[in-house]
Amino acid sequence: MTELPSCDITRCEALARRLLPQMRAEMVYRLVSERGISQSEAS
Repeated sequence: MTELPSCDITRCEALARRLLPQMRAEMVYRLVSERGISQSEAS
């Protein structure tokens, strides 16, 4: 994978911290709605 020159480690980390929980919550929500598993089970 090629690294973007503008993406220094602190910016990437800040971005990841903002995006990852959101993506994870979305994944959990999708699993729950699709498969009908309980939310505590999915997380």
